[in-house]
Formats: sequence, structure tokens, C-alpha cells
Amino acid sequence: MLFFSYSICTYKNLIIWYLTYSGARPQTIVLVLDVKAGLPDFDKQMIEILRDQKHPFVIVVNKTDKLAQLEVAEKVAAIQEASGAA
Repeated sequence: MLFFSYSICTYKNLIIWYLTYSGARPQTIVLVLDVKAGLPDFDKQMIEILRDQKHPFVIVVNKTDKLAQLEVAEKVAAIQEASGAA
């Protein structure tokens, strides 16, 4: 069994290459975010790439069970605003 070790940076570069240069046209891309982490810089970059390349996408937040409902609502609103979805 072959095992390949890639760094996080390499994975990010592969994702960017796939979305911008491969010619792939995914039906829909699902961007899963940790609600507690908000919208990290890489995810902001991904949203910009997805919009520029006209890839349809949805943003899904997970780990909502770890926060109170009010906190979830506030975090989701902040993610919507930061992503330009609001």
C-alpha cells in the first residue's frame, strides 16, 4: 500500500488548482465551516475563487450543537456578512 504525505499547504494548492485550472465544472461545491472558527482567510479565498470561476456553492456550518442558539445565530450572521452572502 502506498502512502503519500502531503502538507496542508500542498492540499490547499491542489484545491485551488482544481477549481481554477483543471477545467472541472462541479455541479455544486459544499464549503463546510466550523461555526466556532468563523470564516478563516483560506475560506475567504475559496469563496472569492468560487465566485470568480462561477462555480455554484453552498456554505454549511457544523458543530452548531456546541454553542447556544443565540451564539450560533450571531456566528452564522457574521459568516454571512464576511462571505458577502448577507
